[in-house]
Amino acid sequence: MNHSFTVKVLYDESLEDMLIAAKLTHITPDITSKNFPPSIKKGEITVELVIVDLKKKMKRPDLIKELAAKGLRLATLPELLALTRDYYDELKDINRLVAPGSLWGIKMAYLSGGGKSIAWCTKEWRDWYTCLAAKL
Repeated sequence: MNHSFTVKVLYDESLEDMLIAAKLTHITPDITSKNFPPSIKKGEITVELVIVDLKKKMKRPDLIKELAAKGLRLATLPELLALTRDYYDELKDINRLVAPGSLWGIKMAYLSGGGKSIAWCTKEWRDWYTCLAAKL
């Protein structure tokens, strides 16, 4: 499954405002600006996001290489939240959509429950994760 979506990421918004705009029903308490600091990007940026189902376990450097070979990079938490905000209904069949570009120590943010919940998972890539990537 490779689906593309165009979103406008509002980098001037706080993470907390992005979480509210994403219409989530559950937010793990650790998903905060303190743990996932704001991007250095500013303003409104249009990004082409791609959902990539890799179906294999791999180390983070290998994930980066595989995505780069496809002209993609790791998507970030603000990008994941913009996708959820704009395409909530289209995400209902995806169980674990991971934004591997935002790290909190060894943890990455992911969306679950058909786009209704956000939590964190470890940064080693698992075969049951679905990757959110951005076009280079």
